[in-house]
Amino acid sequence: MNKISLKLSALLFLSAIIKYTLLDISFRYDCTEYDRLVIKCANNYFPVCGWFNPYMKCFANACNFNADNICESCKNIYIEFVTYGPCEKQEASFDEKNTTNS
Repeated sequence: MNKISLKLSALLFLSAIIKYTLLDISFRYDCTEYDRLVIKCANNYFPVCGWFNPYMKCFANACNFNADNICESCKNIYIEFVTYGPCEKQEASFDEKNTTNS
């Protein structure tokens, strides 16, 4: 199982590089159910910013987090997609559906 997980991680890593390089646009990778099945990720350093799904409550800059690669980010069940590079600093913002009235 570990060999399969490492191969899947390497494949995701390579597909992300190819996708970003060939398209030469802002990189976005939507996490899939298969990404969640990975047990151990390869130690590839390809910094990405993982973005939480809309059902998560965001506090200040907590709507995203930095990860070493796509595999590390997407195995988190609350991450919807990743973007290339480390997360940029954001201003605090909240959606109406993510806040509750006190």
